[in-house]
Amino acid sequence: MLIEQAADVEQALHKVRLADPQIIFLDVKMPGADGLSLLQRLEAGRARAIIFVTAFAEYAVPAFDGNAVDYLLKPVTRERFYKALARAKARIHSTQASQQSPAVVPGTNASSPRYLQRIALKAREGIKLIQIRDVEWFEAEENYIRIHTEQKEYLLHATLNRLLESLDPDMFVRVHRSAAVKIDSIREVHSLSPGEYILTLASGARVRTGRSYRETLRSLLSNFT
Repeated sequence: MLIEQAADVEQALHKVRLADPQIIFLDVKMPGADGLSLLQRLEAGRARAIIFVTAFAEYAVPAFDGNAVDYLLKPVTRERFYKALARAKARIHSTQASQQSPAVVPGTNASSPRYLQRIALKAREGIKLIQIRDVEWFEAEENYIRIHTEQKEYLLHATLNRLLESLDPDMFVRVHRSAAVKIDSIREVHSLSPGEYILTLASGARVRTGRSYRETLRSLLSNFT
């Protein structure tokens, strides 16, 4: 088994191209650039399994979007390390199997839009990943967003404007300056006053719309009928 170490991004790229490693352990903060930029510069097929080891929780989503196997927060326990290593080995075996018998699904397109698929939150045990498909609505609270799923609520340090830039507009619609809902979760719409509505969602939650978003709601309602 060959183990290499690199001091910065350029040296890491050189060693990856030279040694063609199976697994890369990568930090976010690196001299000259960052680990995410290295991930973007790797040619297809290089390093079948990438594990981030870092002190920065906020980069978990772009790391996983870059196809990282795992994201370890320092300090890393032995148990957590071996769990990540097992995931890396499983990824390698899966990749090797797919290369031996490639499957092509008709009608798929690898260049589909890259909307946000998950949100990473720092948790006691490491990183908690919330799947966007499980979110019912988002509620802005100053510099935070309360994430509502049908079962639980989570708090994210971000702004609603910034988050909505990353979401599929066919999936979520902004209905108030402090609220955006998943369109498929809307079950009932009740009029309060001209231009204002109460939306009842699948969980039973009730979300009030803003008057400045009345045209958005009317357009949405016209598509339902």
